[in-house]
Amino acid sequence: MNRKIFTFFLCAALFTMSCAATPVITDTSGTGEESLSVKKGQAFSIRLDSQLSTGFSWKAVEIPDKIILKDENIRTEESGRTGGIDIQEFIFTARNSGKAVILFKYGEHWKKNPEYIKTFKVNLDIK
Repeated sequence: MNRKIFTFFLCAALFTMSCAATPVITDTSGTGEESLSVKKGQAFSIRLDSQLSTGFSWKAVEIPDKIILKDENIRTEESGRTGGIDIQEFIFTARNSGKAVILFKYGEHWKKNPEYIKTFKVNLDIK
């Protein structure tokens, strides 16, 4: 019985530490810039509010070679409502140390010549 309790708490502690180790930038305004310091090989996330049902979305338009885009996720905050808020999450991994910049643009990317109405810049210091 004690061994099961110990195993449970050990797993819970490891899970908590692994979640806390991932730096995250969350921006709800969708304009401006943020800075983030990460370690080489470390994963990090950028979360940006969007309104996908209106045809607008965020796209990482400039990703330097020091960074790998691993995944993109969408979380819907107000499902079933046109114009409701969605959160686009971009998950990256830092490959090499140094300074880097990721540039995001918000627009109707499905159009041939999209007009971008917002930009968001992330300045990275990879150690």
